[in-house]
Amino acid sequence: MDRIVGSVGQLYTIDGLFGLSIKPYHLQLHATPLDDMFTQNIILWRMFTFVFKKNSVYIILDDDTVLVSDLAVPTDTGAFKTYLPTSVVNNLFPDVWKQMHLGNYVVRCDARSRMPTLLVSLEDHRLKWEPNQYIEQLAVERCQSVFEGVDLYSAYGAIVGLSFLRHFSVVFDVDEE
Repeated sequence: MDRIVGSVGQLYTIDGLFGLSIKPYHLQLHATPLDDMFTQNIILWRMFTFVFKKNSVYIILDDDTVLVSDLAVPTDTGAFKTYLPTSVVNNLFPDVWKQMHLGNYVVRCDARSRMPTLLVSLEDHRLKWEPNQYIEQLAVERCQSVFEGVDLYSAYGAIVGLSFLRHFSVVFDVDEE
């Protein structure tokens, strides 16, 4: 594909790598790059997928404690980390973060055994995010969280990056919603 005709402005604000989203997130943009590619017959369906090694949004613990609810969360395949509100991250494992080295959410690997499975609900789908998926090993007895606390000053409360998506097979079909 040598040339794209249409709205590409959101390539810089929604998805760092593909610029794909289900609906336009900015009122001034009337179509997504996906809509434009479909209109130009570059793709046959307004459908896209992310396939990764399998091993209104809210996050819950195993015991149904709601950590955060009603988040507007775009996926960003250009971001490795997943960004959650700072208050959620700080309250999630307060005892574990006390062991941090140099900030950066680096902890001892044995801390994973004390961390809960996070249940991430995306509308009608509930996905389990296990401690061995959201805490990765950097070296012997040195692990790091693949999510980070950040307070976004935008319409979004969090950003789902590859650190989350790589554990699931995800298919988005715009026409079938």
